[in-house]
Formats: sequence, structure tokens, C-alpha cells
Amino acid sequence: MDGWDVRGTACIILRGEIVDVERPIKLAGVSNCFRSEVGSAGRDVRGLYRVHQFAKVEMVIICKSDPAISEQLLQEITSHSEQLLQILELPYRVMAVCAGDMSQKTYKQYDIETWMPSRGDYGETHSASDLHSFQARRSNIRYRDEQGKLQYCYTLNNTAVASPRILIPLLENHQREDGSIYVPPALRKYLGGRAELIPQG
Repeated sequence: MDGWDVRGTACIILRGEIVDVERPIKLAGVSNCFRSEVGSAGRDVRGLYRVHQFAKVEMVIICKSDPAISEQLLQEITSHSEQLLQILELPYRVMAVCAGDMSQKTYKQYDIETWMPSRGDYGETHSASDLHSFQARRSNIRYRDEQGKLQYCYTLNNTAVASPRILIPLLENHQREDGSIYVPPALRKYLGGRAELIPQG
């Protein structure tokens, strides 16, 4: 992920700006998120899968208004999420979201679903979207084209990882019959070098 600048929410930082997008602007930030579950029911509103407050690492790209460029960048940010799941040694699938399931702002979207044994199914853990100029128009983020004319940028975003939902497949897929949990090598340096978690008592 070379070339990513870790900052806050891009469209707040750059609201009303005329930016240089000769090279796409790549930003990443950590944020606390909140969702309302008023009126919701069912298994998805219990446990770690759908909580009221969660944290996530979000990737945002601001680029020229060129569909070919934004498509290439959408593939790039989707691949970053795939690489994360691969180093965590988790089974997943990439789903192209149909138009009827996308929000008004979205031009194209991929959801990545990770296998969750307790559900007996895949559950969404990542989402990457190409918004074309929708978000930039609302935030008034523009650039000057080769003729010096102002154009609205294209923007893309990707949930690189969200917690605590990622803990579901991480713990369930790596739990052994004796209750211990295998720790993938990519995480061991954050856990004092532990290769497994052993239940106490």
C-alpha cells in the first residue's frame, strides 16, 4: 500500500478545494462509526456481526473524472482487502453488487464476504465502491483539466478492515478442536510472538 497518506476523512479535508490529481490522491484513516438499529430484528443484530459502534480503516481515492482510471483504482483497492484476508488465512469471496442493491451515490461496488462457520455462510467484511463524481459534487472537490477547465473529481472508497466484525471469521476459522486458536504469522508480532491463544481455566 505504498503511496497512501494516513489522514482523516478525505471529503471533509478537501471540501471546496481545487486539487491536483495528476496522480490520484490516496488517503487512509481510522474512524469510529455508529449505526442505528431501531426497529431491527433477527440474528444479524446480535453479537459481533452488527453492533451499534464499531471502528474501521477506510481508504479513499480522489482522481480525475476518467472511468478507465477509476475502474483501475477500484480493482486496486479491492485487491488490498483481498491481500489482508489472504495474510490472515481466511476463506472469502468477492461479490459484484447489483444495481438494485447499491445506494444512489454508487456507480460500481464490490463486497467481500468472509466465511463464518457459526453462520454456516459468508458474511460481508469489506466493501469497495466507485462513486464517480457524486461525492465530489456534494463536497465541491474539483481539478483543472488539460485545458484549464474545472472538472469534478471522481472518488472511491474501501473499507480496508472493520472491527469487531473481522474477529468473527478470524476466531472461528482458526479455532481448533481443543479450543485453542491458531494465530496467523501476520498477527504474531502484535501478540508478543504468540502462535496460538490457549483458553484459561
